[in-house]
Amino acid sequence: MPAVLVAVTLVACGGGGATGTGDDAGRVPPRGIDGDTITVGAITATSGPMADAGRAVTAGNQAYFAALDEAGGVAGRYHVEVEVLDGADDAATIGRRYDESHDDVAMYVQVLGLHAAEAVLEPLAADDVLAATYALDFPWSRHQNLLALGTPVTVSVDNALDWHARAPGAAGPVCTLVGDGDLGAAVTSAVQASAALHDLDLGPVVEVVADGDAATAGAAVDELARAACDVVVAAPPPAAGTAALARAAATGVATDWFVVGPGRPALDDPAVAAYAADHVRVVTDGSTWPAGEGTGDDGVTEAGAALVAARDAHAPEIADGDPWFLLGYLQAMATHQVLERAVVRGDLSQPGLLAAANTVGELDFGGLAAPYPFGVPELREPPRTTVLVRPGSTADDAEVTVGDDLPERGDTPFEREMQGLPPR
Repeated sequence: MPAVLVAVTLVACGGGGATGTGDDAGRVPPRGIDGDTITVGAITATSGPMADAGRAVTAGNQAYFAALDEAGGVAGRYHVEVEVLDGADDAATIGRRYDESHDDVAMYVQVLGLHAAEAVLEPLAADDVLAATYALDFPWSRHQNLLALGTPVTVSVDNALDWHARAPGAAGPVCTLVGDGDLGAAVTSAVQASAALHDLDLGPVVEVVADGDAATAGAAVDELARAACDVVVAAPPPAAGTAALARAAATGVATDWFVVGPGRPALDDPAVAAYAADHVRVVTDGSTWPAGEGTGDDGVTEAGAALVAARDAHAPEIADGDPWFLLGYLQAMATHQVLERAVVRGDLSQPGLLAAANTVGELDFGGLAAPYPFGVPELREPPRTTVLVRPGSTADDAEVTVGDDLPERGDTPFEREMQGLPPR
Protein backbone atom coordinates (compact mmCIF):
# COMPACT_ATOMS: atom_id res chain seq x y z
CA MET A 1 0.00 0.00 0.00
CA PRO A 2 3.80 4.55 -3.22
CA ALA A 3 2.45 7.65 -4.64
CA VAL A 4 4.41 10.18 -6.65
CA LEU A 5 4.69 13.55 -4.96
CA VAL A 6 3.97 16.27 -7.48
CA ALA A 7 5.47 19.75 -7.58
CA VAL A 8 2.99 22.33 -6.35
CA THR A 9 2.54 26.06 -6.66
CA LEU A 10 2.15 27.70 -3.23
CA VAL A 11 -0.64 30.22 -2.85
CA ALA A 12 -2.27 31.83 0.16
CA CYS A 13 -4.99 29.74 1.76
CA GLY A 14 -8.39 30.97 2.96
CA GLY A 15 -7.33 32.44 6.30
CA GLY A 16 -3.75 33.31 5.36
CA GLY A 17 -0.63 31.65 6.76
CA ALA A 18 -0.46 28.07 5.52
CA THR A 19 -0.46 27.63 1.78
CA GLY A 20 -1.74 25.15 -0.73
CA THR A 21 -2.05 24.21 -4.37
CA GLY A 22 -3.98 25.97 -7.08
CA ASP A 23 -3.56 27.47 -10.51
CA ASP A 24 -2.44 31.08 -10.82
CA ALA A 25 -5.83 32.19 -12.12
CA GLY A 26 -8.21 30.36 -9.79
CA ARG A 27 -6.18 30.55 -6.56
CA VAL A 28 -8.03 27.48 -5.31
CA PRO A 29 -7.43 26.85 -1.57
CA PRO A 30 -6.36 23.42 -0.38
CA ARG A 31 -9.09 20.83 -0.10
CA GLY A 32 -10.59 20.49 3.36
CA ILE A 33 -9.41 23.93 4.50
CA ASP A 34 -11.99 26.64 5.16
CA GLY A 35 -10.50 29.67 6.85
CA ASP A 36 -9.17 28.41 10.16
CA THR A 37 -10.97 25.03 10.00
CA ILE A 38 -9.33 21.83 8.79
CA THR A 39 -11.73 19.02 7.91
CA VAL A 40 -10.44 15.47 8.16
CA GLY A 41 -12.43 12.44 7.08
CA ALA A 42 -13.25 9.34 9.11
CA ILE A 43 -14.47 6.46 6.98
CA THR A 44 -15.60 4.26 9.82
CA ALA A 45 -18.23 1.64 10.59
CA THR A 46 -21.32 2.84 12.42
CA SER A 47 -23.29 -0.08 11.03
CA GLY A 48 -22.45 -3.65 10.09
CA PRO A 49 -20.27 -6.21 11.87
CA MET A 50 -17.60 -3.70 12.92
CA ALA A 51 -20.05 -1.11 14.28
CA ASP A 52 -19.03 -1.36 17.95
CA ALA A 53 -15.37 -0.99 17.05
CA GLY A 54 -16.11 1.83 14.60
CA ARG A 55 -18.02 3.88 17.15
CA ALA A 56 -15.17 3.57 19.67
CA VAL A 57 -12.42 4.42 17.15
CA THR A 58 -14.37 7.45 15.96
CA ALA A 59 -15.00 8.55 19.54
CA GLY A 60 -11.22 8.43 20.05
CA ASN A 61 -10.67 10.60 16.96
CA GLN A 62 -13.26 13.13 18.07
CA ALA A 63 -12.25 13.25 21.74
CA TYR A 64 -8.63 14.00 20.89
CA PHE A 65 -9.49 16.82 18.48
CA ALA A 66 -12.11 18.27 20.82
CA ALA A 67 -9.50 18.48 23.57
CA LEU A 68 -6.96 19.89 21.11
CA ASP A 69 -9.41 22.63 20.09
CA GLU A 70 -9.90 23.56 23.73
CA ALA A 71 -6.12 23.91 24.02
CA GLY A 72 -5.88 26.21 20.99
CA GLY A 73 -5.99 23.86 18.01
CA VAL A 74 -3.37 22.92 15.44
CA ALA A 75 -0.46 25.37 15.58
CA GLY A 76 -2.52 27.38 18.09
CA ARG A 77 -4.89 28.36 15.34
CA TYR A 78 -6.68 25.70 13.30
CA HIS A 79 -9.87 24.01 14.48
CA VAL A 80 -10.20 20.39 13.31
CA GLU A 81 -13.57 19.04 12.24
CA VAL A 82 -14.08 15.30 11.75
CA GLU A 83 -16.43 14.37 8.91
CA VAL A 84 -17.77 10.93 9.82
CA LEU A 85 -18.79 8.61 6.97
CA ASP A 86 -20.23 5.14 7.49
CA GLY A 87 -18.45 2.56 5.34
CA ALA A 88 -20.35 -0.31 7.05
CA ASP A 89 -17.25 -2.52 6.58
CA ASP A 90 -18.35 -3.11 2.99
CA ALA A 91 -15.84 -2.55 0.18
CA ALA A 92 -18.31 -0.99 -2.25
CA THR A 93 -19.73 1.32 0.43
CA ILE A 94 -16.27 2.36 1.63
CA GLY A 95 -15.31 3.15 -1.97
CA ARG A 96 -18.41 5.31 -2.43
CA ARG A 97 -17.74 7.18 0.81
CA TYR A 98 -14.22 7.91 -0.37
CA ASP A 99 -15.47 9.14 -3.77
CA GLU A 100 -18.00 11.38 -2.02
CA SER A 101 -15.54 12.91 0.41
CA HIS A 102 -11.95 13.06 -0.83
CA ASP A 103 -12.41 16.47 -2.47
CA ASP A 104 -13.76 17.90 0.79
CA VAL A 105 -11.20 16.70 3.35
CA ALA A 106 -7.53 17.45 3.87
CA MET A 107 -6.77 13.82 4.79
CA TYR A 108 -8.36 10.92 6.63
CA VAL A 109 -7.83 10.45 10.35
CA GLN A 110 -9.34 6.98 9.98
CA VAL A 111 -10.12 4.38 7.37
CA LEU A 112 -11.59 1.38 9.19
CA GLY A 113 -12.92 -1.96 8.08
CA LEU A 114 -11.91 -5.48 7.20
CA HIS A 115 -12.49 -4.53 3.53
CA ALA A 116 -11.03 -1.01 3.57
CA ALA A 117 -7.74 -1.58 1.77
CA GLU A 118 -9.27 -3.17 -1.30
CA ALA A 119 -11.57 -0.16 -1.56
CA VAL A 120 -9.23 2.79 -1.05
CA LEU A 121 -5.55 1.89 -1.35
CA GLU A 122 -5.30 2.56 -5.06
CA PRO A 123 -7.47 5.73 -4.94
CA LEU A 124 -5.41 7.15 -2.06
CA ALA A 125 -2.23 6.72 -4.09
CA ALA A 126 -3.79 8.08 -7.29
CA ASP A 127 -5.16 11.17 -5.52
CA ASP A 128 -2.13 11.91 -3.28
CA VAL A 129 -4.25 11.58 -0.14
CA LEU A 130 -2.98 10.53 3.30
CA ALA A 131 -4.97 8.28 5.64
CA ALA A 132 -4.44 6.85 9.12
CA THR A 133 -5.31 3.21 9.70
CA TYR A 134 -4.47 0.16 11.79
CA ALA A 135 -1.46 -1.79 10.49
CA LEU A 136 -2.70 -5.12 9.19
CA ASP A 137 0.01 -6.06 6.71
CA PHE A 138 3.68 -5.18 7.18
CA PRO A 139 3.99 -3.27 3.84
CA TRP A 140 1.26 -0.90 5.01
CA SER A 141 3.71 0.48 7.58
CA ARG A 142 5.88 1.73 4.72
CA HIS A 143 3.14 2.85 2.36
CA GLN A 144 3.45 6.45 1.24
CA ASN A 145 -0.25 7.17 1.71
CA LEU A 146 -0.76 5.53 5.10
CA LEU A 147 -0.18 6.35 8.74
CA ALA A 148 -0.46 2.67 9.65
CA LEU A 149 -0.13 2.43 13.43
CA GLY A 150 0.90 -0.34 15.77
CA THR A 151 2.76 -3.60 15.36
CA PRO A 152 1.53 -4.98 12.02
CA VAL A 153 -0.89 -7.85 12.55
CA THR A 154 1.17 -10.04 10.22
CA VAL A 155 4.27 -9.46 12.39
CA SER A 156 2.27 -10.30 15.51
CA VAL A 157 1.14 -13.57 13.90
CA ASP A 158 4.78 -14.45 13.19
CA ASN A 159 5.80 -13.50 16.74
CA ALA A 160 3.06 -15.70 18.20
CA LEU A 161 3.92 -18.70 16.02
CA ASP A 162 7.63 -18.25 16.69
CA TRP A 163 6.84 -18.43 20.41
CA HIS A 164 4.56 -21.43 19.82
CA ALA A 165 7.23 -23.29 17.83
CA ARG A 166 9.68 -22.90 20.71
CA ALA A 167 7.20 -24.01 23.39
CA PRO A 168 7.54 -27.54 24.79
CA GLY A 169 5.20 -30.04 23.22
CA ALA A 170 4.39 -28.07 20.05
CA ALA A 171 3.15 -30.63 17.54
CA GLY A 172 0.46 -31.04 14.95
CA PRO A 173 -0.75 -28.59 12.34
CA VAL A 174 -1.36 -24.84 12.59
CA CYS A 175 -4.87 -24.06 11.36
CA THR A 176 -6.48 -20.76 10.43
CA LEU A 177 -10.00 -19.38 11.01
CA VAL A 178 -10.64 -16.09 9.22
CA GLY A 179 -13.26 -13.90 7.65
CA ASP A 180 -13.01 -12.52 4.14
CA GLY A 181 -11.43 -9.14 3.36
CA ASP A 182 -8.08 -7.56 4.20
CA LEU A 183 -7.61 -8.99 7.69
CA GLY A 184 -8.41 -12.55 6.64
CA ALA A 185 -6.08 -12.37 3.65
CA ALA A 186 -3.24 -10.82 5.68
CA VAL A 187 -3.51 -13.36 8.50
CA THR A 188 -3.74 -16.30 6.11
CA SER A 189 -0.60 -15.27 4.21
CA ALA A 190 1.21 -14.57 7.50
CA VAL A 191 0.37 -18.01 8.90
CA GLN A 192 1.61 -19.69 5.75
CA ALA A 193 4.87 -17.73 5.63
CA SER A 194 5.53 -18.06 9.36
CA ALA A 195 4.79 -21.79 9.44
CA ALA A 196 7.33 -22.33 6.65
CA LEU A 197 9.97 -20.31 8.49
CA HIS A 198 9.43 -22.09 11.81
CA ASP A 199 9.00 -25.59 10.35
CA LEU A 200 5.37 -25.95 11.45
CA ASP A 201 2.86 -28.14 9.61
CA LEU A 202 -0.08 -26.34 8.02
CA GLY A 203 -3.66 -27.38 8.60
CA PRO A 204 -6.80 -26.15 6.84
CA VAL A 205 -7.81 -22.53 6.33
CA VAL A 206 -11.49 -22.17 7.24
CA GLU A 207 -13.39 -19.02 6.29
CA VAL A 208 -16.51 -17.68 8.00
CA VAL A 209 -18.60 -14.74 6.87
CA ALA A 210 -19.51 -11.76 9.01
CA ASP A 211 -23.25 -12.39 8.90
CA GLY A 212 -23.01 -16.16 9.25
CA ASP A 213 -25.14 -17.78 11.92
CA ALA A 214 -23.96 -19.86 14.86
CA ALA A 215 -24.45 -23.07 12.87
CA THR A 216 -21.99 -21.85 10.23
CA ALA A 217 -19.38 -21.02 12.88
CA GLY A 218 -20.07 -24.39 14.51
CA ALA A 219 -19.42 -26.22 11.25
CA ALA A 220 -16.12 -24.33 10.89
CA VAL A 221 -15.03 -25.43 14.37
CA ASP A 222 -16.03 -29.02 13.63
CA GLU A 223 -13.80 -28.96 10.54
CA LEU A 224 -10.89 -27.64 12.62
CA ALA A 225 -11.48 -30.33 15.26
CA ARG A 226 -11.30 -33.06 12.61
CA ALA A 227 -7.93 -31.66 11.51
CA ALA A 228 -6.52 -32.17 15.04
CA CYS A 229 -5.06 -28.67 15.04
CA ASP A 230 -2.34 -27.96 17.57
CA VAL A 231 -3.20 -24.27 17.44
CA VAL A 232 -5.79 -22.20 15.54
CA VAL A 233 -4.86 -18.67 14.49
CA ALA A 234 -8.24 -16.95 14.51
CA ALA A 235 -9.15 -13.61 12.95
CA PRO A 236 -12.85 -13.95 12.14
CA PRO A 237 -15.51 -11.22 12.32
CA PRO A 238 -16.41 -10.56 15.98
CA ALA A 239 -19.78 -12.33 16.11
CA ALA A 240 -18.49 -15.34 14.22
CA GLY A 241 -15.48 -15.58 16.52
CA THR A 242 -17.64 -15.58 19.63
CA ALA A 243 -19.90 -18.28 18.13
CA ALA A 244 -16.85 -20.36 17.19
CA LEU A 245 -15.49 -20.29 20.73
CA ALA A 246 -18.92 -21.21 22.10
CA ARG A 247 -18.97 -24.27 19.82
CA ALA A 248 -15.41 -25.20 20.83
CA ALA A 249 -16.37 -24.93 24.50
CA ALA A 250 -19.53 -26.99 24.04
CA THR A 251 -17.78 -29.79 22.16
CA GLY A 252 -14.56 -29.82 24.18
CA VAL A 253 -12.18 -28.99 21.33
CA ALA A 254 -8.80 -29.33 23.00
CA THR A 255 -6.79 -27.09 20.69
CA ASP A 256 -5.16 -23.80 21.64
CA TRP A 257 -6.28 -20.57 19.99
CA PHE A 258 -4.41 -17.40 19.05
CA VAL A 259 -7.14 -14.78 18.62
CA VAL A 260 -5.72 -11.89 16.62
CA GLY A 261 -6.57 -8.23 16.98
CA PRO A 262 -6.99 -5.42 19.51
CA GLY A 263 -10.40 -6.68 20.63
CA ARG A 264 -11.19 -9.49 23.03
CA PRO A 265 -13.68 -12.32 22.42
CA ALA A 266 -17.01 -11.88 24.18
CA LEU A 267 -17.03 -13.87 27.42
CA ASP A 268 -20.61 -13.36 28.59
CA ASP A 269 -21.23 -17.12 28.65
CA PRO A 270 -19.47 -18.61 31.73
CA ALA A 271 -18.72 -21.83 29.82
CA VAL A 272 -17.00 -19.85 27.05
CA ALA A 273 -15.08 -17.79 29.62
CA ALA A 274 -13.86 -20.95 31.36
CA TYR A 275 -12.81 -22.50 28.02
CA ALA A 276 -11.03 -19.31 26.93
CA ALA A 277 -9.10 -19.12 30.22
CA ASP A 278 -7.53 -22.50 29.41
CA HIS A 279 -7.29 -22.45 25.61
CA VAL A 280 -7.27 -18.88 24.23
CA ARG A 281 -4.49 -16.34 24.02
CA VAL A 282 -5.22 -12.92 22.57
CA VAL A 283 -2.47 -11.73 20.23
CA THR A 284 -2.30 -7.99 20.77
CA ASP A 285 -0.11 -5.02 19.85
CA GLY A 286 2.81 -4.81 22.23
CA SER A 287 3.48 -1.15 21.40
CA THR A 288 0.41 -0.09 23.41
CA TRP A 289 0.50 -2.71 26.18
CA PRO A 290 0.29 -1.96 29.06
CA ALA A 291 0.57 1.77 28.35
CA GLY A 292 -2.92 2.17 26.88
CA GLU A 293 -4.07 4.36 29.73
CA GLY A 294 -0.66 6.05 29.98
CA THR A 295 0.50 4.37 33.18
CA GLY A 296 4.25 4.49 33.68
CA ASP A 297 6.58 3.52 36.49
CA ASP A 298 5.75 6.72 38.34
CA GLY A 299 1.99 6.55 37.89
CA VAL A 300 -0.21 8.08 35.20
CA THR A 301 1.77 9.98 32.58
CA GLU A 302 0.81 13.40 31.26
CA ALA A 303 -0.43 11.86 28.01
CA GLY A 304 -2.38 9.23 29.95
CA ALA A 305 -4.07 11.88 32.09
CA ALA A 306 -4.94 13.84 28.93
CA LEU A 307 -6.50 10.74 27.33
CA VAL A 308 -8.63 10.03 30.40
CA ALA A 309 -9.74 13.66 30.62
CA ALA A 310 -10.63 13.76 26.92
CA ARG A 311 -12.60 10.54 27.16
CA ASP A 312 -14.44 11.63 30.29
CA ALA A 313 -15.33 15.00 28.78
CA HIS A 314 -16.13 14.02 25.20
CA ALA A 315 -16.82 10.25 25.13
CA PRO A 316 -18.09 9.21 28.58
CA GLU A 317 -19.89 6.24 27.05
CA ILE A 318 -16.55 4.57 26.29
CA ALA A 319 -15.29 2.12 28.91
CA ASP A 320 -11.87 2.48 30.50
CA GLY A 321 -9.18 0.66 28.55
CA ASP A 322 -11.19 0.23 25.34
CA PRO A 323 -8.50 -0.69 22.75
CA TRP A 324 -10.51 0.68 19.84
CA PHE A 325 -10.88 4.08 21.52
CA LEU A 326 -7.12 4.11 22.09
CA LEU A 327 -6.54 3.35 18.41
CA GLY A 328 -8.72 6.30 17.38
CA TYR A 329 -6.98 8.58 19.86
CA LEU A 330 -3.55 7.54 18.53
CA GLN A 331 -4.72 8.06 14.93
CA ALA A 332 -5.70 11.62 15.84
CA MET A 333 -2.36 12.20 17.60
CA ALA A 334 -0.48 11.07 14.48
CA THR A 335 -2.70 13.20 12.23
CA HIS A 336 -2.11 16.21 14.48
CA GLN A 337 1.67 15.80 14.19
CA VAL A 338 1.47 15.70 10.39
CA LEU A 339 -0.80 18.76 10.33
CA GLU A 340 1.58 20.68 12.60
CA ARG A 341 4.47 19.83 10.30
CA ALA A 342 2.50 20.90 7.23
CA VAL A 343 1.74 24.28 8.83
CA VAL A 344 5.45 24.78 9.51
CA ARG A 345 6.20 23.90 5.88
CA GLY A 346 3.46 26.26 4.70
CA ASP A 347 1.52 23.72 2.64
CA LEU A 348 -1.77 22.16 3.75
CA SER A 349 -2.62 20.78 0.32
CA GLN A 350 -3.04 17.04 0.02
CA PRO A 351 0.37 16.58 -1.68
CA GLY A 352 1.77 18.96 0.94
CA LEU A 353 0.50 16.72 3.73
CA LEU A 354 2.20 13.73 2.12
CA ALA A 355 5.43 15.70 1.94
CA ALA A 356 5.00 16.76 5.57
CA ALA A 357 4.58 13.14 6.65
CA ASN A 358 7.88 12.36 4.94
CA THR A 359 9.66 14.91 7.15
CA VAL A 360 8.20 13.82 10.51
CA GLY A 361 11.24 12.17 12.02
CA GLU A 362 9.28 10.31 14.69
CA LEU A 363 5.65 9.99 15.67
CA ASP A 364 5.57 10.62 19.43
CA PHE A 365 2.62 9.30 21.44
CA GLY A 366 3.74 10.51 24.84
CA GLY A 367 4.04 6.99 26.21
CA LEU A 368 0.57 5.85 25.11
CA ALA A 369 2.32 3.82 22.42
CA ALA A 370 5.90 3.20 21.41
CA PRO A 371 7.47 6.03 19.38
CA TYR A 372 7.40 5.33 15.65
CA PRO A 373 10.49 6.29 13.59
CA PHE A 374 8.79 7.81 10.57
CA GLY A 375 9.76 9.99 7.59
CA VAL A 376 10.13 8.72 4.04
CA PRO A 377 8.56 5.26 3.64
CA GLU A 378 11.76 3.24 3.46
CA LEU A 379 12.93 4.70 6.80
CA ARG A 380 9.75 3.95 8.71
CA GLU A 381 10.29 1.38 11.45
CA PRO A 382 7.00 0.20 12.95
CA PRO A 383 6.97 -1.47 16.37
CA ARG A 384 7.52 -5.22 16.34
CA THR A 385 6.46 -6.31 19.83
CA THR A 386 3.50 -8.56 20.49
CA VAL A 387 1.85 -9.48 23.77
CA LEU A 388 0.05 -12.77 24.38
CA VAL A 389 -2.60 -12.52 27.09
CA ARG A 390 -5.49 -14.56 28.34
CA PRO A 391 -8.91 -12.98 27.65
CA GLY A 392 -9.94 -10.58 30.38
CA SER A 393 -6.36 -10.03 31.48
CA THR A 394 -5.11 -6.79 32.96
CA ALA A 395 -1.79 -5.13 32.25
CA ASP A 396 -0.21 -7.11 35.08
CA ASP A 397 -1.28 -10.46 33.62
CA ALA A 398 0.58 -10.49 30.30
CA GLU A 399 1.80 -14.03 29.74
CA VAL A 400 4.62 -13.17 27.38
CA THR A 401 5.92 -10.29 25.30
CA VAL A 402 7.44 -11.44 22.03
CA GLY A 403 9.81 -9.53 19.79
CA ASP A 404 11.19 -6.96 22.23
CA ASP A 405 14.47 -8.80 22.84
CA LEU A 406 15.29 -9.58 19.23
CA PRO A 407 18.13 -7.97 17.27
CA GLU A 408 17.50 -5.65 14.32
CA ARG A 409 14.08 -6.55 12.98
CA GLY A 410 14.04 -4.42 9.87
CA ASP A 411 15.06 -7.17 7.49
CA THR A 412 13.94 -10.53 8.89
CA PRO A 413 13.10 -13.39 6.54
CA PHE A 414 9.43 -13.05 7.51
CA GLU A 415 9.30 -9.32 6.70
CA ARG A 416 11.00 -9.94 3.36
CA GLU A 417 8.42 -12.62 2.64
CA MET A 418 5.56 -10.23 3.51
CA GLN A 419 6.99 -7.63 1.12
CA GLY A 420 7.43 -10.12 -1.69
CA LEU A 421 11.22 -9.80 -1.53
CA PRO A 422 13.54 -12.75 -2.21
CA PRO A 423 15.35 -14.27 0.79
CA ARG A 424 18.91 -13.15 1.35
